[in-house]
Amino acid sequence: MKKIIIAALFVFPLPLIAQTARIKFDTGRSVGEIDPNIYGVFMEPIGRSTDIPVRNTLYGPLYDPSSPLANKDGFKTDYIETMKELRITNMRWPGGNYVAAYNW
Repeated sequence: MKKIIIAALFVFPLPLIAQTARIKFDTGRSVGEIDPNIYGVFMEPIGRSTDIPVRNTLYGPLYDPSSPLANKDGFKTDYIETMKELRITNMRWPGGNYVAAYNW
């Protein structure tokens, strides 16, 4: 039986029986609209210091009742305004690797 299998491999080489795959992208076909609520972000603190004067980066945690930027619920308003500007539809907080060390 082994001899037959080995002989078959030499008689019918794999390239001869392999088929060519073809992929077609039909950019004119529309299945439906994409719901913007399926896209979201992880929100995690970037750094802990505000000593570095970077104007396009949010520092520190989203929830910080002791911050002068906190609203009545303790969430920082600079984050909230940025999320509105970016039109973020949903957010997981805390997210990413920050969850592992978060003080639950």
